[in-house]
Order: sequence, then C-alpha cells, then structure tokens
Amino acid sequence: MDKLRGMIDTVVEQCTSTTANLRFRALRTLGLIVPRLNDPSTTERILEIVRPLARAETEGDPDVREAAEATQALLEAVLN
Repeated sequence: MDKLRGMIDTVVEQCTSTTANLRFRALRTLGLIVPRLNDPSTTERILEIVRPLARAETEGDPDVREAAEATQALLEAVLN
C-alpha cells in the first residue's frame, strides 16, 4: 500500500504540469489507482486537486477538463 501511495503522490505532481498532455494522463491514472487504495481520506485529498481541473475558469484545455470531470465522478462514486 505504501508503494501505491508513493505512486499516487508522483502522479499528483503531474496534475500541476504546464503540459496539458501530462495533466490529462495524470488524471486518467488517478482514476485507475486511487480507487484501488480504498482510502477515503486519500480519495478526498485527490478530489480537492481534481475539482479545479474540471472547471473552465481554472483549466484551459477541454480534454483535461473532460478527463477531470470523469475522474471526479469516479472518485465521488467510490466515496459513496
């Protein structure tokens, strides 16, 4: 589990990249690995990072916004 947490932290760093492709890939990866951790506090922390990327005011790339919206929906479903 610690290895998975470390991987998540590495991927989260890519969510702040200036390159849209890296942000897109990071979001898709988070949607795959965060649910496997099955840790509500980590999921909430990741949602705080993902939510701004789903808004047009804070994310200019439509593909990144779409990936963020999908990741957000997935993580919120995991919490419920």
